[in-house]
Amino acid sequence: MGKSLTHASLAELVDEFIISYGRCYHEVIYISVGLPFSHNDISESPLKWKILNLSINERAWHEVKSILTQYAKKCEALREYFGLKGRLPDMFLKQNYKTGSTKRTILTKNQSIII
Repeated sequence: MGKSLTHASLAELVDEFIISYGRCYHEVIYISVGLPFSHNDISESPLKWKILNLSINERAWHEVKSILTQYAKKCEALREYFGLKGRLPDMFLKQNYKTGSTKRTILTKNQSIII
């Protein structure tokens, strides 16, 4: 809170958090990432706090970084879909993001997107 946004990616932000948390003699073992917030001040869309769930002790950092990068590219389309339908796509719900499986196709209003 109160920090300027200087990170080039979600993975960089998470990495800095893990390092900072470690400086306080704590260990991050699990990461949960939600959908981005709407910039519409009158949006009534509910917030979705936990979409991507990663246990970072079970995989190498380069794999965690890859999963975070893939998710960051697709999360805006997921937020849009969630805002329109009030739920996540069925195909997304069937997929297991915990294992980093991110190759699914979802349909949005104007395009299909591979996630």
